[in-house]
Amino acid sequence: MVRKRFGFAHIARSRAGLINDFNREHFNPLNNLHRSCLFATEQPHASKPGRIKRVYHPDDAQTPLEKLASLPRELRNLKKGVTIKALLAQAQRQTDLQAAQACQAAWDELTPKLYRQRA
Repeated sequence: MVRKRFGFAHIARSRAGLINDFNREHFNPLNNLHRSCLFATEQPHASKPGRIKRVYHPDDAQTPLEKLASLPRELRNLKKGVTIKALLAQAQRQTDLQAAQACQAAWDELTPKLYRQRA
């Protein structure tokens, strides 16, 4: 995800703060709250006893937040003061499409600042 968004071009150290701000405000919330990913279902391997086979079904698609919310409380490793309820409320502020469009608009604004040539 990171190389797909940022590419392989060198980014100067002086512009690292811009990348961090973009990630914190747009990219990470998009990926964690709005973008679905597949989670594996573990099954015993039919031809290899003792082995586990991971199978990905379309029904297993969830956002990382939905997966975190589905875990038992003792397996959730949240920072102090952060709650699932607050994260779910943050996710509800925008639709998936609105979050993606906001992220793209922020990226379009940031790109000239990152890659401008020195004179």
